[in-house]
Amino acid sequence: MTTRRDFLRAAAALPVGIGTAGAALRHPGQAEATRAPIRGPTVQLTEYERILAMNNLFDILGRPRSWSVVQQGFLPFAPERVLILEPWVLERPADRWRDEQRRILERMQRDAAAESPSCMNGYRRRVAESGISSEKLGLILWLTNELTRYYAAPEAWHEWAYNMTFREALGTTAIGRHFAMPHQFQYDAANYRATPIKTVNAGLDWWMILIPNGTNHWESLDELPVHAMFLYIVSGPHSAGPGDQLRRLELGSRVERLFSWDVPNAFVELSQMDRVSAARQMNRHFVCAADDRPQARK
Repeated sequence: MTTRRDFLRAAAALPVGIGTAGAALRHPGQAEATRAPIRGPTVQLTEYERILAMNNLFDILGRPRSWSVVQQGFLPFAPERVLILEPWVLERPADRWRDEQRRILERMQRDAAAESPSCMNGYRRRVAESGISSEKLGLILWLTNELTRYYAAPEAWHEWAYNMTFREALGTTAIGRHFAMPHQFQYDAANYRATPIKTVNAGLDWWMILIPNGTNHWESLDELPVHAMFLYIVSGPHSAGPGDQLRRLELGSRVERLFSWDVPNAFVELSQMDRVSAARQMNRHFVCAADDRPQARK
């Protein structure tokens, strides 16, 4: 019986698929679903495929429109949804989109002023008082611009950037060990409705951001530079309310612990990988962490 440890060690279990991997690196927004080959009864599944076939994990990983995505080892992360933050972006992140930065900061102040003094939580006032560094705001604008450009949704850029800024000013999503998980930026907090997006996978797409040189601008709780981030984009409203979001965040946190608990520099090493290798590496950990069968916990 294959255990979690055996599964994660068995690097040869995943197909190489160089040709199909290269085809997946298309221009943003142009990913195509390919027809999965017919599988005969004698074809053996890899353990990665077997876990996905035996467990209902697609609500938290995304539902591929073709099983060939799984055969290539590209669920939940695909190479075209792995962003690499090049060093030149980190050199002067505050110099880009100055007008957009100003609009976001002005909106934070307006929202704080409009908040009722009787509001017990006072989130908007707290956010306006704590503020955010221009360097981090520059990185947020870069990241949300890349996301909305991929989905051909430039109209969502300002809202996603503002919501991510609001969330990071409220408290950093960099939880330590060189890792961060930005969230709560896609939906309007007033009515908990997500910006409708045509995702590649049905339901949601997971994204990975690799920062080879690391950045201190994301303000990690343990003050170590952030080298990798996970986030996800949903296709529409959070159908089951906050429950779905919490399950996905919990999975991301579980993967972080599984991946880096014994190797503190695991995310530093991950950030040095190419897109294909990084996607397959983390997909194995995601699927393993999501496998709740009792025998998988060994």
